[in-house]
Amino acid sequence: DAYAAIQMFPALCAQPGVHLVILDLMMPGLNGLETMQRLAVLDPDAQFIISSGFDRDEIAARFHYVSTEGSKVHFLQKP
Repeated sequence: DAYAAIQMFPALCAQPGVHLVILDLMMPGLNGLETMQRLAVLDPDAQFIISSGFDRDEIAARFHYVSTEGSKVHFLQKP
């Protein structure tokens, strides 16, 4: 649940060794990109992987989002 993740995020970031957030694109509440945007406000240094069964082109078309080289957001396509 996206809202639960947002609520837990500050406590998780306070723990040593937490450097990466993996989010599914389709989640209850908010989608993964919306959740990522809210989490990035809480920790601008956070790195993200968005995972989806959609391919990169479909995500760009549906959500108007494309990650670029050097971005703090990366995409992992599910099989």
